Amino acid sequence: MGSTSAADFDVVIRGGGPLACAIARDAVGRGLRVLLSTKDDFGGEIRQHIVSCGVSLLPDHQNAPFEETTVMQRVCPQIKVKSNTKSANKGIGFFKVKGDPKPNLPCGSIANRFALLTARDAKECGAQLFPQTDLDVQKQTDTSWSATVTLPDGEPIISISARVYIDTIPKLADARVRYARVGTFKRAGNFDEFAIKRGDTVQFAFEADGDAIDVGLISSDDVTVENLIDFAHKHGIHGKPIWVSESFTPILQQLKLSISQGPTQFDISDTAPSGWRKLAEDVVAEIAPYAQMIGKRWTAFATLPGGDFEPSLRETLLSDLQRSHPGIDTGAMERMFSSYGTECHKIFGAKDDLGQHFGAGLFEAEVKWLVSQEWANTANDILWRRTLLGMKFSEAETAGLKDWMARAQ
Repeated sequence: MGSTSAADFDVVIRGGGPLACAIARDAVGRGLRVLLSTKDDFGGEIRQHIVSCGVSLLPDHQNAPFEETTVMQRVCPQIKVKSNTKSANKGIGFFKVKGDPKPNLPCGSIANRFALLTARDAKECGAQLFPQTDLDVQKQTDTSWSATVTLPDGEPIISISARVYIDTIPKLADARVRYARVGTFKRAGNFDEFAIKRGDTVQFAFEADGDAIDVGLISSDDVTVENLIDFAHKHGIHGKPIWVSESFTPILQQLKLSISQGPTQFDISDTAPSGWRKLAEDVVAEIAPYAQMIGKRWTAFATLPGGDFEPSLRETLLSDLQRSHPGIDTGAMERMFSSYGTECHKIFGAKDDLGQHFGAGLFEAEVKWLVSQEWANTANDILWRRTLLGMKFSEAETAGLKDWMARAQ
């Protein structure tokens, strides 16, 4: 990776969230040459997606929530999509500014999962993806950009030219900003009425994995860890949090897609309140006059990796998989099928030996898959960005996974 090379591209993208990856997948699927670079992992910082997932996956026009949910069920049927109907075991509590629609989509690692799946599919279609890299973009001529991708230590990987530059990183100076802080607590017995709107602060809660719940505060002012804990305690969530975000996550509002002529640049936030897939379609459509567009819209009917089955067959396939591997806990199998779908067969292979069990239903076979197929480099990548099993792992189990990762590298 030490030597640079020059290449011509139609589109260069900065960012690795659900929208950035969806744009890369949509564009390369239409025949465009695409390069994407993100400073972080796909999906953003550790568990940042917990804050943004309900926003970034929520379509912003009146009939879209149902329509986009239907599309998601079709293209990624392994992930369960819950409705807005109230039940004793409510799967999501998300409260936004009055008048905004509630999302009827699952939370937790949903945005990160979609980012990873769309990134994988984009790569398989021919896009060049560079996670955990820096991207320097400069105007080259009136019709092109020059860009260099480098490692964090400054070592260059590739230098390119491109017709269109899309920046999905939020511009804090150009929008109204609210900040969110998230923590993970032991789940209360009933949190249906947990999240409420209070003054200028919007509170929210997501059901996490197992007996945990993700709790957050969004405010125009700084939200301290003490504020977060106090809010949780007032609403029946007691004890110290299992995890608290290290920094604030910006929630940007009222952003608009901007286009600069000669060369063309699009600025749009990855946390914009619109469906990632539909918005990606619209962005790529805007590229058409500036790049050599070939194909038409296609992502609404193209399944993501592991989703190549009819949604109605989900439970049947899950049951068959459970019978084939009785040594795996039912909850662990549900989690893996929801993440990988039919690709579970590739992960498990023909043999029943899944290798070392690290804890909480995480086996060596899955870890190897995440390392080889989904860009996982560290134990944190696996425990917090891809599985959220960090909430269940003990310190000893975490140390065991870290040791394995060190030996594997």
